[in-house]
Order: sequence, then C-alpha cells, then structure tokens
Amino acid sequence: MPSIRRFLLVSLLSTITCVLTGAAIYTYYDVTKKINSIFDAQLIEAAHVIRHTVEHSIAHHIGNLDEIFSPTQTYLPPKLWNIIYGDDLHHYDTRRVFQIWSEDGELLAKTESAPSFPLAKDSEGFTNSQMGKYTWRVYTLIDKEHHLRFQVAQRNDVRSNLVQHLALGNILPDLLIYPLTIFIIFFSIRAAFKPLKRTVTEVKNRALEHLQPINTIEVPVEVKPLIDEINLLLARLDESYAREKRFTADAAHELRTPLAALKTQAQVATNAHDKAEYQIALNKINQCVDRCARVVTQLLTLSNLRPDEPLKEVQTIDLSKLAIEIISELASDAVHKHITLSFDASNTPAITQGNATLIQVLMRNLIDNAIRYTPEQGKVNISTHVEAKQTIFCIEDTGPGVAPELYDRIFDRFYRELGNKAQGSGLGLSIVQQIVELHSATIKVSKPNQHSGLKIQVSFPNGN
Repeated sequence: MPSIRRFLLVSLLSTITCVLTGAAIYTYYDVTKKINSIFDAQLIEAAHVIRHTVEHSIAHHIGNLDEIFSPTQTYLPPKLWNIIYGDDLHHYDTRRVFQIWSEDGELLAKTESAPSFPLAKDSEGFTNSQMGKYTWRVYTLIDKEHHLRFQVAQRNDVRSNLVQHLALGNILPDLLIYPLTIFIIFFSIRAAFKPLKRTVTEVKNRALEHLQPINTIEVPVEVKPLIDEINLLLARLDESYAREKRFTADAAHELRTPLAALKTQAQVATNAHDKAEYQIALNKINQCVDRCARVVTQLLTLSNLRPDEPLKEVQTIDLSKLAIEIISELASDAVHKHITLSFDASNTPAITQGNATLIQVLMRNLIDNAIRYTPEQGKVNISTHVEAKQTIFCIEDTGPGVAPELYDRIFDRFYRELGNKAQGSGLGLSIVQQIVELHSATIKVSKPNQHSGLKIQVSFPNGN
C-alpha cells in the first residue's frame, strides 16, 4: 500500500544524498584544479626566481657564475638557496627539487635530493616524469641568452595530499550535518502527520450514529479539501439516515390507522350476523387495503426522491403529451364524480428537460388531488403553455380551496386540512414539491380568478 510518509522520507533523503554526493565530487575536482593551478604557478615562479637570481643577484651577493657553479660543486649553494627560499625551509622542501643545466648538457647545480640526470626532456613547459616510486610535476625554463636550462619539479603526492585535506575539510561539515538532517526530516514529517493521526483517531472512536462534521481547525491546508469532502459526505449520510428514520416513522404513523381499521373491519366481518353486514365489512376492508397501498406507494416514491442527487435519465419532454396520458388514466375517477375534466394546450410545444417518470408522478398527484378535493359536478382544468423562458403546467379546480395563510403548509408531509373528508395520505403535494426542486422548477399556489377553488402552477425551465 502506498505510504506518503515513506515516499517523503525516501524522496527527501535520496535527494539530499544525491546533492551532497554531487557537491562532494564537484568540490574534489574543483579543489584539484585550483591546487594544480596554484602549484604550477609556484613552479613557474620558482624557475624564474632561480633564473633571475643566477643572472643578476648572484653577481652582486655571491660572486660570478664560475664561482657558483664550480666543477666540484653541483649542489645548489646554501646562499643561493637562502636567496630563493629564505632562511626558513618549507616542510615540503624535500619534495621539490631544482636543476640547472648548461646548453651542452652539463649539470651545473641541483638540490641535494635531485637526481643527476635531467628531470624532463629539453622541451620548455610542463611535463610529468616518473622517478622511482613517485611521479613528479616538472617545469622547464630555457634561458637562450645565457644558454641555461632551469628545471623545477615537485612530487604529485604533495598535491594529492593537499587536495584530500582541503576537500575533506569542505566535505566533513556536510557529512557531520547529514545524520542531523535525517533526524530533522524524520521528526518533521512525523510532526506534520500528527493532525492526520488525531483526525483518524477521532473518526475511529466515533459511534455509528455520530455523523457530525470532522473538526478542521488543526487540519493541514493540503488535506483540508479532502476533509471538507468527507464532511459533505457525512452530511449526506446524516441526511440519508434522517430520511430513513423519518420514512420509518412516517410509515408507522400513516399505516397505524388503516391497519387498525382493517383489523376492526376484519373482526366485524368475522362476527357478522348476516350477508349484508358481512358485505359492508368487506367493502370497508377493501377501502382500508386501498388506502394502505396508496400510502405505501407514496412513501416509497417519497423515499426515492433525493434532492442532493442529480437527476437521472434526463430527456426532452413534451408536457402536453404527458398531461394527456395522465388525464386518460384518471378520467374514470372524474366521470365517477361527474366532474368536468378539460385540457388546454398552447400552439407552442410545451417542451422542457427532465425525468419523464418523475414529471408523470407530479402530474398524477396534482390531477388526482384536484379530482379528490373537487365536489361532484365540479370542474378541473389542466393547461400547458410557454411564457418567456419557462414552460408552464397549470391546474385549476372548483373545490373548497385553501386559505392563503396555509399555502406553504400544504406541502408539509401528512398535512391535511381539518374537516376535509376526502381520502388521502397528505404526502402527494410533498412529493410534488421535491420533484419541482429536482427539476430546478418553481411552484405557485393561488386562487382562481373567476371562481372558488385552488390554482397550482408549476414553471419548468424551457427546453427549447
């Protein structure tokens, strides 16, 4: 399983290791280059000092050249040595040698540790020469005027030792800091993950019914969007949980009465003394069963409507065609009550975008309610038309109507006006309102202009 902590540790430590290694390699080669340049410059300077000393200074301080380079004395005289280097000898002096040769190949002078053969070939400039077990860096300077050749050499191990010393001096602090860096990185990452650990502990110790938002005060900014989404999910779960509890309570509340009536009528039918009494009880049992079936259907429809979820199976819908289908289904109920059921449609197609099944449920509930609450010989008029950017579905009836102050309450679950004897569960308009919200539509309740009753208008976004 991927681990952010492990990834950060490995990435950071690998990066630091690579950077330090690269820096060490660069430092070593850079120091080597600079040390070689410095020592080469010193060899050039030494050769020129010897040359100028021999050509100019010796005549004034020591004597002429014949006295300096006698046939019996080939070592560099102490006075000449002191002129070149001073009285204090460098601790690397035995690793640096000099030779002075005549044009015809005679060794005129040398340091005591220098060999008696040429340190390098006759060519002027730098060469590397192997003498014994050491490699020497040799610089040759030719004085054509006085027919002399000066050779200055230094052992390469002097340079190598100094390079290693300087490079180690530069790298050693990094090597000492490296373990401390690992320690700091490890505990910094650990500290960075503490808020997440606390969040995990908080969620882990929660009870199943505790769906309150997770505290985001100490949550890192990078993780806060994730926690916010989890909180939104918890809110939806809490709403769903509340919906399920409400559904159970609603079902128990609404089914208690018809089930009790069903049991009572069953007892009446069982104890009936004649066929007429038995038939009456059976008819009431059928009514109770119908009411129970209607309540269950309405409750299931209501429970399936989730305002927090987007509409599914959205398609182009002609409200006029749907209205005609629903009117055809419910026409028999209107005929049974001698209600005039009419439909008016505008010439412009009443098109919208939505879920056809849900809009059918909306129309069925509104038309069914209108038929139920309209008295016999009444009228119910359904119409569809287009206004501006809206497609309108409207229904008017000549029933008892609703007081204006109760317009908002009729959409509450199980709300039924006192004294109303029409059968119903009080869920129809609540279902209608949720379907309206899912379609980003609006619903308006008012009184018809020319008669008593109720007018309900649903405005959908135009689908053209």
